Amino acid sequence: MAWYSSQLPATDASDSHYKAAPKLDTELNASLKDDPAGIFLTQFRNGQLPGPLDELAPRIDSALKTRQRSLSFSALVWRAVAENCMRGQPPEKRTEAQRALLRNLLARMGTATNQWRRDIFDKKLDPYLARGRRPLHYRFEMTKARPANPTWLSLARDTAMERWGSGYGKTPEVEALEGYLDRHPYGDQLQLSLDIPAGQGLTRLSADGETQLKGKAAVGVYDVLRTPGGQTAMKIKIAAAADPTRVQIEAVLPSHAELTYADLIVLADRQEEARLDGLVKDMLKRESGRGRWAGFTNPLFLPAVLRVPEQEPKTQSETGKAVPPTPGPSPVDTGLLKRLWLADFWLF
Repeated sequence: MAWYSSQLPATDASDSHYKAAPKLDTELNASLKDDPAGIFLTQFRNGQLPGPLDELAPRIDSALKTRQRSLSFSALVWRAVAENCMRGQPPEKRTEAQRALLRNLLARMGTATNQWRRDIFDKKLDPYLARGRRPLHYRFEMTKARPANPTWLSLARDTAMERWGSGYGKTPEVEALEGYLDRHPYGDQLQLSLDIPAGQGLTRLSADGETQLKGKAAVGVYDVLRTPGGQTAMKIKIAAAADPTRVQIEAVLPSHAELTYADLIVLADRQEEARLDGLVKDMLKRESGRGRWAGFTNPLFLPAVLRVPEQEPKTQSETGKAVPPTPGPSPVDTGLLKRLWLADFWLF
């Protein structure tokens, strides 16, 4: 959380004063210095992870031996594999050995994460759960002239609610904890919804085994889809399961291939890149000026968001004239909004 927060913009002048997130290097040099999670995080942020999957997989297996029980770390490990898939060769060109390596690696990651999640839930290791799913309020929030929440705090609270739900609700009955993990798989807000044509099917591969999918189906972050063989490619419609706007993309799936969650996103993007770029542009324009990201992070937008340039706001020395203050919230340029969106997405 500290690492992502360090990449984010300040919401106002007071943000640096209230930036009370843990100091990353202090933690890494103390309790996490020799822990597999600390080693992996250091390698990740320094760009030291290997590119080939057969070299990355042993690093991940070592990292999963951590003493920590951190869903943020699970998300970081998943990001490493997802980015590897997105920048690697097309899924239909992977060898059988590469497919098996990737499929089994995702299954091991999913198994470890589900166990950590169960431990956190059953033992209330997460402070948010222990407080009854209510956020911790800081002293500066209790003043009448309170500043806007610092970026790291908004990010932390949003992540906690996405993982565990909220202790507050519009109705008297807040969602019960009993059966919560069964109703909400890990990363359920990022699930993809598939509309498979009649008479056709896909095979979902996961740690739980093989499942035949037909009609309407959901795909999670650790799932792998196997497409049928033959000469004819399959067309399916893909949407984010939690998307209130129901942005739907028609994608052509290669035959006789195994597709990860990240592969599906890339395939959808390649076939409707211009449309997705336009949707992301509109989204960032709509959110500009809020100084934080609080919208829905549609996973289908990921490649388009990554294409957004890192723009810096104009300064007086660059323009030759004073830059007048903007009334209301300070405007945030699209490059910073991009970082906010990505932090929210990667911290599921």
